[in-house]
Amino acid sequence: MVDRLPVGVIVTAHDGHADARRVGSWAIVRIDWNEKRFVIGNVGNVEIRVVGAESLPSFVVRRGILGSNAPKPRVTEHAWDPRFLFVLHTDGLKGRWRWNQFAHLAQRPADELATTMLSALARDDDDATVVVLKEVRP
Repeated sequence: MVDRLPVGVIVTAHDGHADARRVGSWAIVRIDWNEKRFVIGNVGNVEIRVVGAESLPSFVVRRGILGSNAPKPRVTEHAWDPRFLFVLHTDGLKGRWRWNQFAHLAQRPADELATTMLSALARDDDDATVVVLKEVRP
């Protein structure tokens, strides 16, 4: 099952099927709620930001594109903090945004935050994807 495969294997397996002439990016986050850990892997132009806690992990983004000449994915493991809010976005979003522009939406549903960010920050000359991940508290 895919949910048991290491993140690096999932990215590498997909890479073998990508057309070398096509541009593509991947970022995968696997959160283990019980162990309070997460693993993240990426290849391509996907920015990864985490906000919401005093001690934040930092990530090295593996630049490149999927295809026959893709670099090996960068996979790292980190402690999970339930206050974390992940924002992953492609390079179709203006990269110079600040969290304080959107912090007032932190308690809103993740899809609403992602939609708001996409509307406010999407570049006119590129496609864009925004994914927001956060723990839902009862």
